[in-house]
Amino acid sequence: MKREQLLHQLSAVTQSVTDLFHLTPIHKLDSRPAPGVRSLLELGNHFAAVPLVDLAILQSNSHQVVETIEDTLHGAGPVDWIEIFERGARAVAEFFERMSEEDFETRMSRAHYGMANEQSIWLLEMLGHIYHHRGQFYAYLRMLNVKVDVEHLYT
Repeated sequence: MKREQLLHQLSAVTQSVTDLFHLTPIHKLDSRPAPGVRSLLELGNHFAAVPLVDLAILQSNSHQVVETIEDTLHGAGPVDWIEIFERGARAVAEFFERMSEEDFETRMSRAHYGMANEQSIWLLEMLGHIYHHRGQFYAYLRMLNVKVDVEHLYT
């Protein structure tokens, strides 16, 4: 898949993520679908941080640096999550747009946990991570009886 196509997907998923964040019931941020899993607030904070945290990982930052970044990217709710997620998506897009096509396809980097990939694969991995949490967030909203449907994911 070409870089432009992957970056287009990043842009599209950013819009659907912000749409889901807008639907978040503020009065239910402490809700958990089951004991031992993230609350809606915890999931929203983790999810909003994904672009910036994953970017730090693919840039070969240490575990401590990545953890510090994630620890600083917490918000009180949807308005904050949207700002954090959109800022991260812009940073990711700019990072990959500045890269030569050859570097995008062939330059390797290694994550602090040992995995090494070409930059194009890292972008694909990041999109997979975002899509995973988008589905999880959608499911949380459904469990909270928020009027959300598949159009919120794909329009």
